[in-house]
Amino acid sequence: MDKVFGIKQAIQEIASGNKVKMKSVDFKTHIFYKSNNNYKPIIHNVRRSIGGPIDLHLTYDEFKDKFGENKFYLYEDLV
Repeated sequence: MDKVFGIKQAIQEIASGNKVKMKSVDFKTHIFYKSNNNYKPIIHNVRRSIGGPIDLHLTYDEFKDKFGENKFYLYEDLV
């Protein structure tokens, strides 16, 4: 697996335009990336095993509060 990092580096990577994936034990994929929206600058893309993806919008503070204890790594599209 790629290098795992915490919330501070995850925020830096998102701000730099990279996508980060959250390590998860539920049956969902959590991908975070930068949005063009200044009020909610992070898109939280949730991909479930059934159904289509869901995009949620977060501020940096909401991201820190909700996912601060999680681990992340850089996400690369395989397409």
